[in-house]
Amino acid sequence: MPWENEPEKLGKNAEELLVWERSGAKYEMIQKVLPYIKKYAAETDSVPMILGGDLNTPSHLDWTAKTRKIHNNLVVPWYSTKVLADIGLIDTYRTLNPNSNTHPGITWHTKGENDDHRIDYIFYKSPKLKAIKSESYKVFFDETIKLNGKEILYPSDHGFVVTTFKIR
Repeated sequence: MPWENEPEKLGKNAEELLVWERSGAKYEMIQKVLPYIKKYAAETDSVPMILGGDLNTPSHLDWTAKTRKIHNNLVVPWYSTKVLADIGLIDTYRTLNPNSNTHPGITWHTKGENDDHRIDYIFYKSPKLKAIKSESYKVFFDETIKLNGKEILYPSDHGFVVTTFKIR
């Protein structure tokens, strides 16, 4: 996906934003890995699948009719997250925190800019797993964060998601 701090202000409708999303390198990258994701997603009855990382794209679950007021009245089924949901992967954070108005799950933010986004994810698929808790952290590069009782200098420009699973 090409990047824009405020895609809702590009003057595009939802369909045009989906075309715009497919014009970047992220779309090409997901096309390359999608056959493998589909293959492994088909085998999750025997081998659980957890997929996490930086997709550099908003979520179709965050740009809904309930959030259209904060997205310039747009409802956008962003491809990169929707394609994963369409093959049965579950977005742990949004499933356990369904209200994206009260729990936006921001993992990307640049100080001094209006660019808050949830673009880092943990997805899963398996009848043997159940996500029971999922939290997002908006953290800034080179600042101190306390994790598991230890203070560390944060090494990334993205925040992160932590999900706890129950194994059945």
